[in-house]
Amino acid sequence: MGKLLGPATRDRGTWRNRPPQSPRPRAWGGEGNYHHGRWPFHPLMATRPSVFDALCSHIDELEQLPPGAEVLAQNELCAVQALAVELPSGSILFGTQYHPEFTLSVAAGLIEMRAADLVAEGFGRDCAELVAMARDFRALHAEPERRDLAWRYGVSPEILEPVRRTAEIGNWLREAAKISST
Repeated sequence: MGKLLGPATRDRGTWRNRPPQSPRPRAWGGEGNYHHGRWPFHPLMATRPSVFDALCSHIDELEQLPPGAEVLAQNELCAVQALAVELPSGSILFGTQYHPEFTLSVAAGLIEMRAADLVAEGFGRDCAELVAMARDFRALHAEPERRDLAWRYGVSPEILEPVRRTAEIGNWLREAAKISST
């Protein structure tokens, strides 16, 4: 969300980087997100179920909502996982903290790049274990029918199926097309 919202909300919201000693852990992997607000009626979340999984990788979070913001999704690790902000121009800006654009292959690369940090934070016993997990994520990305790997890592259809994983992107494009045709 930082990349999407940074310039638009710099003076309206407050960001913080969760310090390493924070009692709240890094948000990592596939986590459950819970709709909030006007769900299921908000266009960004229109095709999502009330509870869904999404790939994520973040330490930063929004501490204070900017004026006109509506929380669209949240979970126990982050109170703002998706939001909509009405800008002074009247347009609406949507953002997600989780990553609907990530594939399991992207997640595998991040796991490998951050293996030492993830071990230090308790996400694995050693780097070799995380590298094996990354290998399994790539295999599952290549063969999404591998129920053994999906079950082992708790990877749901919301992550495995591209249309479901990228629901917010598709919903946003549909809304943009409606606006441009008026």
